[in-house]
Formats: sequence, structure tokens, C-alpha cells
Amino acid sequence: MPHAGSSPWNAYGPWLKERYGAPVHRISIDGGFTCPNRDGSKGRGGCTYCNVDSFVPATARRLPSISEQVALGARGILRRHGPGAKFILYFQANTNTYAPVEKLRALFEEALAAAPPGTVELAVGTRPDCLEPEKIDLLESYAERLTVTVELGLESMHDATLLRVNRGHSHADFLAACEALRGRRLGLGLHAMFGFPWESREEMLQTASVINKTPARFLKIHQLHVVEGSVMAAQYRREPFPLLEREAWAEFLAEFLPRLRADLVIQRVVASTFPRYLIAPEWAGDPSGALRFIRSFLLEKGVIQGSRAV
Repeated sequence: MPHAGSSPWNAYGPWLKERYGAPVHRISIDGGFTCPNRDGSKGRGGCTYCNVDSFVPATARRLPSISEQVALGARGILRRHGPGAKFILYFQANTNTYAPVEKLRALFEEALAAAPPGTVELAVGTRPDCLEPEKIDLLESYAERLTVTVELGLESMHDATLLRVNRGHSHADFLAACEALRGRRLGLGLHAMFGFPWESREEMLQTASVINKTPARFLKIHQLHVVEGSVMAAQYRREPFPLLEREAWAEFLAEFLPRLRADLVIQRVVASTFPRYLIAPEWAGDPSGALRFIRSFLLEKGVIQGSRAV
């Protein structure tokens, strides 16, 4: 649990090391999926802020087979960190349950068959409207072998925002998916985005109460940033809109983190992207520096996650 003088939030890295006894690293996997708001099922163009190339390693996107991606990812991690590393197989790009169950089974089985020694978790990123019961059953079937985590995009609790960014699902869909996962042998991680210029500070802060009521174990907190290749990039160039500066983001976190449950493990408080894709804000191009600033700012303010949970 976070406490003053250590970390203002319940940080993911130390949590992993305590649980598994060693540093744990993610192997990003591109399963070749698309999204229902890209292929015409629910829309075209995807989320307006998204360009998958801006956050998924090129090696994962280039290699044709899952097993090749796993092998190359593991080799790179072992080369950088040495023996003894542990691994998470992370199906990251697009919607990783947007396919028939038998196709999903084949992809997940291929990844698990190629998994290096020390693999402790299978993590699957998806949307709340692509988690039918049979897909939940499939994911839970792997819980006998290793930890399985489902990462759901909440993004915003406000339907007006979900519509405006072309998400293609409602907040009710998100709540239904969370309830479908409650009580299953699956970890739940959430991804929430803040800083949409049309949302007020209070509207953003309300999200803490929603998150606290879910069975989530993990949370990624992202500030809105604009990347090349996204629909939002064209919108921003045509008519620039305000984005949160580093200090304003730290101030938001100082209000938001205390409202969250103390047991939530915070995987991220700063969004990152490959520098060649970043358009704005400029400070997002230095996530390490931003993280140092935020940590120092929150410690100075005496911020403690969960101290005012709602």
C-alpha cells in the first residue's frame, strides 16, 4: 500500500517484484486484430486519438507469427536485463478478443507454447463490447497455468465523450463488462484517459467513484496527447485545442489519486509514445522526466492514494 515518504501511489513495478520475486517485463504481441470502430461494424477510423503504431513496438507489428514475436521479445529482454527476468505475454494492439473463440484459442495457445521460462502472466487488452461469455470462459481456462489479466478501455465515463472520440460503445457497455468479470479467476485492469478539453475537472474526478466500484485490480491513468496518424492530429492542426501542461497534470493527479481505492495497483500515471509520433503536448516526449516531476510534486503535497476514497 502507498504511504508518505515512499510513493504517493500503489506502484505497479514494486508490486510485481514483491509478488514474483524478480523484475517482470512485458512482451508485446500483435495478434493481427482490428476493432469494431475501424472495420465498419460500429464505425470507421477507430478512436480519434489512436494510432496503434505510436505505442506498439515495430518488431511486434512486423513479424508474421506470434511465436516469432514472443521469441524476439524474450531475447531482447534477456539481453538488456540478464537471466532471471520474468515475463508477461501482452496482447496489446487493437481489440484482442475481436475474433471467433476458436481463432482466439489458436493465437493464445501459440503464444503460450512459445512462452519462455519465467512467464507468469497472460495479459489481453480489449474493449468492453467484445467480451462475450464464451470469450471470458476461454480466458479463464488459462488461469490454471498462469495469471490472466483482462485490460479494458474505460477511457471516459461520459457517453458524450465516447461518442465524440468514436469509441463505438457506451459507458453502460463498460459497466456490464466489469460485472461479467466479477468473481471470475481473471485480473481486471482499466485504462482511463483524462484531459479531453470539453470535460470539466469535476467530470474527470467523478471517474474515481466509478473505478472504485468495479472489481479492477489495476489502473492505467493517461493524459490526452496528440499523435501523428490519428484523426485527432488532423483536428488539432486544423483548430488547436488546449492540452494539459505538466503542472496541470500533476495537479489533477493530486486530486484524483486520493479518491481512488488504496488497493488499486497503478500501472501508469503518464502516457508515453514513440517520440517521432508525438505532436503535443511537448512534455509528453519526456515521460521519465515527467514522472520524476510528478512524484516530487505529489510527495511535496503529501498526496496518498486512497486517503479520500469515494
